[in-house]
Amino acid sequence: GGHQRQKKSAAPAMKRGKWYVQDPRTCKWDEADDQTNNMIEAAFQSAEAKLDLVLQGQQCRVDFRKKRLYSLHTGGSRPLRREEVASSNPYELDPVAGVHLNVKEIEALFAKHQKLSDCDEQSIQGEGLISLSSDLGISIDDESLLLLACNIQAVEPFKLGRSEFVNGMKSLGIDSVKKLKAAFRQWKADLRDKRHFKYFYWFAFDWTREPNARVMQNDAAVESWKTLLTEHAGSFPLDMWCDFVANVHKKAISKDVWKSLLDFMLTVSPDMSNYNEDEGWPVLMDEFVDWVKPKLGS
Repeated sequence: GGHQRQKKSAAPAMKRGKWYVQDPRTCKWDEADDQTNNMIEAAFQSAEAKLDLVLQGQQCRVDFRKKRLYSLHTGGSRPLRREEVASSNPYELDPVAGVHLNVKEIEALFAKHQKLSDCDEQSIQGEGLISLSSDLGISIDDESLLLLACNIQAVEPFKLGRSEFVNGMKSLGIDSVKKLKAAFRQWKADLRDKRHFKYFYWFAFDWTREPNARVMQNDAAVESWKTLLTEHAGSFPLDMWCDFVANVHKKAISKDVWKSLLDFMLTVSPDMSNYNEDEGWPVLMDEFVDWVKPKLGS
C-alpha cells in the first residue's frame, strides 16, 4: 500500500533470519546451529561484506555478496541461504516507524486522559481509561481497550504508560482519534488469525489481572472468557466450563490454566472423548472433564 517511505539514516528493523548451508553431496540444506546463526545474522544485519569464523574446527569465511561459505582450509565453498523468521510475537512494534507523524497530537491525547487518571504517575488508568474509551466510542467492557493495550504492548495491568502510548502510536502510524478508531477495525480483523489471537489471549491475562497478583480472580477470569472466547469456542461447551470454574472450582485462576484453556478448547472434542489426562493438562482440566462428562450424557 502507500507505506513506502524514503529511507532515513535508520534502516527499518529487519526481521530475524535463519541461515542454511547446502551440503554438496546430498544437496540438502542444513540449518546453522544457534551460535553460528547469531554470528552470521549479526554480520548480515550490520551490512558486513564478509565474516570470518571457525566452523567445526575449520577457518571459514562467509561472503554475503556471493552467498557462499568458503573453507579457508580446503578452498572449497558451499551455497548459503537466509530465510526470514516471523517473530513469535505478531504485535512486535517497529521502533523506527512513524517519521511523519504529528507527535504533539499524540502527546496531547495522552495528556488529556492522563489528567483524569487520579494518579501522579505518567500513565492513563482508572477514570482516564473510561474517558479514553468514550472518546474512541468503544466499550470498556468488550475486548477493545485490551486490543489497544496489546497493540502498544502495554506492560502493567490496567495502565497505559506514557512512553508505551506515545511510542506505540508512533510505531503504529497513528496520530489522531480518527486514525485510532479506524485501527480498531483492522485489529479486530487480525484476531481471525490464530497466531494473533493466541498472543492476544495470552496478553489478556497479564493486562487484566490485579496489579502484582500472579493469578486472576475467579469472577474476572470467567467474565474475560465469556468476552474473549465466545466467538472462538466452536463446539466447545464454554458456558459449562465457566459454570464449573465459577461454582465448583471457586478459586483464582493461574496463568498455566489460562494459557492451557485455549489449546484444550481447540484440541479436545466437545464430548471430551479424546481427552487424555496423561498429556500433562493442568489438574483443573482433569476435574472439569470428570464433572462435565455425565452432564454431556457420554
